[in-house]
Amino acid sequence: MSKTELFQRYERACDFNRPVVDEKIKHFVQLHYRSLGLEPKPLLKATSFRAVGAAGVAWAAWDARAARDAWDASHISIVVIGAEEIKNESVMEQFLPIFEAFENGLWCYWFLEDCFLWLPIPKIIKIGNRLHCETGPAFELPEEKLYFLNGVLVPDGIVTLPLEKIK
Repeated sequence: MSKTELFQRYERACDFNRPVVDEKIKHFVQLHYRSLGLEPKPLLKATSFRAVGAAGVAWAAWDARAARDAWDASHISIVVIGAEEIKNESVMEQFLPIFEAFENGLWCYWFLEDCFLWLPIPKIIKIGNRLHCETGPAFELPEEKLYFLNGVLVPDGIVTLPLEKIK
């Protein structure tokens, strides 16, 4: 079975070390709103459409009692691939913009009363299947950097120490 072009695009979008294009994400989210028969609300204005780190999203979502209302752009993208397979044009039309936002770096998102919050796809550095970087963060989001050595979360100061000084 050969992979469809859409599936190949999904595979490329799953690369965690690619550029995040804020303006394209905003554009595709607005298209998604319209595809559902809704007009983008004021929450999609530039001042209320913002990428934040996990801590920022968690705080805002908790404050809005909406933490459980997160959407996963990678999951929605799989729905689009399935809709293509069974030729469901209405689902394709509604959710293809989220797929395209995922291609441009959207990872998770929340529609809150007064804003649209989103997490970009994180930058990650691994050795094998373990997060690892000896020169900086191995996992990075806006507002948040996590340092790992061989899959172990460490304080940022340890990463800059010479290896012979680490016990």
